[in-house]
Amino acid sequence: CLWKFLLEEGAEVTLAFMEKGNNADFQNVSVRYFGEPTVFNTPVALARITASVRSMPELKQYSPTELDFLLRYEKGLYLTNPKVGPWLDEILGHQDIVTCEYPMYAPLLSEYCKKWQMPLVVTCLDMLYELHGVHPRAKERLKEKEIEALKLADALVFCNEKERNAFAQFGLKGVTVLNTGDALSVIPGHEDESRESVRTRLSLKAAHYCLFVGSAHGPNTAAAAEVRLIAKQLPDIAFVVAGNCCATMVEGNFVSVGPVTDEFLDTLYRGARVVLIPLTRGTGQSVKTFQAFIHGKPVVSTPTGARGYSVTHGQELLIVAEPADFPASIRRLLADGELRQSFSKNARACALSLDFREHFQPYGDIISRLLKRPKSSEPKTTRSLFLIDNNLSDRIGHHFNYALALKEQCAAESSSFFALVKRTAPADVLAELSATGEFSQGIHEDSTLNPFPADWGNLRSIYDLLLSNDHFAKELEAGLSKKARPGDLVFLPNATPRQMLGLALFLLKHPLHRTLKFVLILRYSIYSVTGPISERKTGVDKETSDLYALAIEKLVMADFSGAVRLATDSAELAKEYGAFAHRPIEVLPIPHTIHPLPAVFPPTIPPKASGKIRIVYMGDARDEKGFELLPAVVRACAAHASFSSVEFVFQAFISSHYHQKMALVIDELDRLKLPQVHLIKTPLSTDAYQVLLDSADLVLLPYDVATYRARTSGPFVEAICACKPVVVPRNSWMSAQLKESRAGEGFNSGNAEDLVRAVLSTLSNLKIHAAAASELGKQFRGYHNPQNFIQCLMGPALPTVVRPTAAKS
Repeated sequence: CLWKFLLEEGAEVTLAFMEKGNNADFQNVSVRYFGEPTVFNTPVALARITASVRSMPELKQYSPTELDFLLRYEKGLYLTNPKVGPWLDEILGHQDIVTCEYPMYAPLLSEYCKKWQMPLVVTCLDMLYELHGVHPRAKERLKEKEIEALKLADALVFCNEKERNAFAQFGLKGVTVLNTGDALSVIPGHEDESRESVRTRLSLKAAHYCLFVGSAHGPNTAAAAEVRLIAKQLPDIAFVVAGNCCATMVEGNFVSVGPVTDEFLDTLYRGARVVLIPLTRGTGQSVKTFQAFIHGKPVVSTPTGARGYSVTHGQELLIVAEPADFPASIRRLLADGELRQSFSKNARACALSLDFREHFQPYGDIISRLLKRPKSSEPKTTRSLFLIDNNLSDRIGHHFNYALALKEQCAAESSSFFALVKRTAPADVLAELSATGEFSQGIHEDSTLNPFPADWGNLRSIYDLLLSNDHFAKELEAGLSKKARPGDLVFLPNATPRQMLGLALFLLKHPLHRTLKFVLILRYSIYSVTGPISERKTGVDKETSDLYALAIEKLVMADFSGAVRLATDSAELAKEYGAFAHRPIEVLPIPHTIHPLPAVFPPTIPPKASGKIRIVYMGDARDEKGFELLPAVVRACAAHASFSSVEFVFQAFISSHYHQKMALVIDELDRLKLPQVHLIKTPLSTDAYQVLLDSADLVLLPYDVATYRARTSGPFVEAICACKPVVVPRNSWMSAQLKESRAGEGFNSGNAEDLVRAVLSTLSNLKIHAAAASELGKQFRGYHNPQNFIQCLMGPALPTVVRPTAAKS
C-alpha cells in the first residue's frame, strides 16, 4: 500500500529485494532483485555464523532468534557478497529518497544514502527488542542496536502512538501511520453463500463459525491455541483457524486449514459470524483487526489485538480482557443480530477512514519536507483499460468495432485505453485503436515453429498449445511493461486455453503482475458439433473441456490474490464453465454501439431502390452461420408473386481457410443472375457496415443452433439494437433473447424449407415484427451498450465464492 500510495502521488518507485526473483517493470514502478544468495537467505551460511557467534561466552545463553536479529544489524555481513555494494549503487544512484521497513537494514542503507546524498526514511512496525528479546542482556543489546539504527534515519514512522511515545524518550521523533491497507478493495456482502461454501468445503457441522487468522508468529501461535481451548467450551459453534499459526488439523468443532489463498481467505472472512483476535502479547499493530473491519465483521478482541486503533468497546468491537472471557462475548454476538449489524457498520466505517489513499498521507508530507519539494497538484491518474486481442489484425468481423467501442467509451469516461493486438495489424488500425502490434500468433493459429509432422497428431497439438502459451506470456509481459500501472485492468475478450495457460505463467513469474486486474471472457462452447448443417450432432468435447478445466485450474493456482475474473456474455455459457470452474462466472453485457451514419453514402453498399423490402445477411460466409441455406431463400422468394418488391444484400466473403467450401455457395448465388441479389465480397468499413444495417428491413441469421445454442452473436445484437426484425434458429441463444416478443421469427436449424417459411411469414407481417423489434431494441440498447459494459468491467469484481470441490486444497 505504501508504494501504491506513492505512485498515486506521482512518484516513480523502485522496489529492491535482496533475494532471487524476476525483475519487472510497469509504468513508474520497477522491481529489482539482487538475484544471488546472501548470508541471510542461505541457511547454512547463517547457521555457521550463528554458531561462531555463540562461541563467545557472553552470548551462549542467547536464543537463535535473538542472535539472528542481532546479526541483521551488522552491515558487514550483507557485504560479504562483493556484488551487494555495486547492486545498491546501481539502484540508489537513480533515486531521490529511500524508504525501508524495519531498522535492521538502516546501518547498511544509511552508508549508501550518505554516499548518494539522499534521505532515508525508516518504518518501525514493531518494538523488535520487546518482541524478540527474552534473555535480559540480549533484550538490552537488541534495544541498543534498534535505537542506534533508528537514529541513522532522516525520518521515522511508527505504527501506533504508544510505540512512537516510547521511542521519543530516546530522542527518536517520528509520526504515526497505522499499518492498514486497501479498504476499497473489498465490498462486504455475500455472507450466506460464503458461509455455505466454507461449511461444505471444510465439512463443518455447525451452522456458524468463528474465524482467527494468523501467520507463524509467536503471539499468533499462542492465540491459535487459545481459540482451540475456546472451541471446547462452545461445541455447538465451529471455529476455523487459517494461516501458518497452527498445524492443519480437525479436532471436533475446531478446524485449522493452514495457509490459504487470498481468494479463499476472502471467502472465510465473508462467511464468518464472528472474527476472534485473542492476542495476549506482541507489539506493533494487528493488521488482522483491520482485515476484519474491511469485511464489516463483528470482532471480539483483547486489548492487544485492538492496540493502535481509535476504537471503543461496544461500538466497533467487543474488547475482552482475557481469552477466557471470549465464550460469553461470542454467545452475546450470536444471540443479538442487531448488535452484530451495528458492529459491522461501525467497523466498516472505521476501515474506510483508515484506507491507505488518505491515511498514508504523512509519508507524502515527509518526502515533500525532506526533498524540499511542494506536493504535486496534478490530478491523480485513473485506471487504464488494456484490451488484449491476439486475433485482431484488421477490420474484418467484430474484433475491430468491439475494440473501437471500448476505446470511445473510455475516452468519454476519461480513462486511458490501450490495445495489444497482432503484429500484422496495419498502421491505420493501430493508430485508430491506440494499439501496439505485439502478438505473433492468433487464437486459432498453429505455430510455424512446430517440428512435429501433421500425422503425429496429439504430440503436435500439445506442442502448439504449450508454445502458443509461452509466446503469449512473453509478448503480454513485453506489451504491458512500462505501460501498465498496478490496478489497471487487462481485458481478454476471447480467452481460450492458448492464452489462459500463458496468463498463468505471467502471473507466476512475479508478484507485481498480480497487482493488475484481469477479466477473461470465455466465448466458445465446450460442446463439439459434427455433421452437415441439416443433420448436426452435438456432444461434450472431452478434449476441449479437459483443456479448459486444466487452464482454469492452473490460472486459479497462479492467482493468489484474486486478480482474475472469469466472465462470459451468455448465461448458458456461464453454466457450462461453472460446472468445473470452481469460481463464479460473471455474465457481462455486450458493448454494442451505433455510430452516426456517414455524410457520404459508401460506394460498397448498393443504394436501396424505392419501395423495396431489403433482406440482409451480415458478416462473413461460414457454414456454422448457415450461409449455405441462402440460395434456397432466394429461389423461394423468386418463385413468389411478391418477389419484385424484395431485394437481397448478402455479405459474401471468406475470412478464413476453414470456411473455403463456402466459395461453392457464393458461386451458386452468382449463377442465379438475379438483379435483386447483391453480393458484397469484401469486408466492410465501420461506416459501410452501419449503412448496410440501417438499410435493412429484415436481417437473416440462419445460424447453426448446435454452435449458437449458448454462444452469442454480434450481428444479432446489432440488428436488435437497430430495431430490425430477425429470423433466427429456434432453441438458440438468439431465440432466448427474443423471448415472447414478435421482433423475430424462429426456424428449425439447418432446415432450408423451414427457413423459407420463416422468411415469408415475417415478410407477410413485417409491420408487426418491425414494431416489436423497435420496442425490444430500446431494451437492448439500455443494457447492451459500451457505458454499461465498461462500468461492469472496470467496477469491483463479484465477491468470490469457492464452490465445493473434490480436489485437494
